[in-house]
Amino acid sequence: MRAAVVAPQDERDTTVTRSDQNDINRFARLLNERIDTGHTLRMRRELLRLHDDAADELILADDDELVQHVVGDVFCYAPKSEVEARIQEQKEKLEAEIADLDAQLAAIVDEMQKLKSHLYAKFGNTINLEES
Repeated sequence: MRAAVVAPQDERDTTVTRSDQNDINRFARLLNERIDTGHTLRMRRELLRLHDDAADELILADDDELVQHVVGDVFCYAPKSEVEARIQEQKEKLEAEIADLDAQLAAIVDEMQKLKSHLYAKFGNTINLEES
């Protein structure tokens, strides 16, 4: 959050209580958490897209063909059916993780909105809760 100059007509003589300071701090932590969760969500969606692409590529392979895939940091050969099953399992895990992250993000945004409306109601334009 960036410091801004407040116009004289917007100034309020409002005392910041400990509770208000806790709300401001909570909002700042939620903002950081929202940014981190959004980044993680984008990464998981990209990984899911890559798994979808890999599954599509497997369709082109012969059924009895050995397919190269990654296990940890190593490439291994395995039957196509085994690799398809692993990719499907990983996709399901990623989809569940994405759903959890979406729910977390929605809860964070909801709590931020509540805090923002409470703080703006008390402090008006003397507080800046917008991302810069």
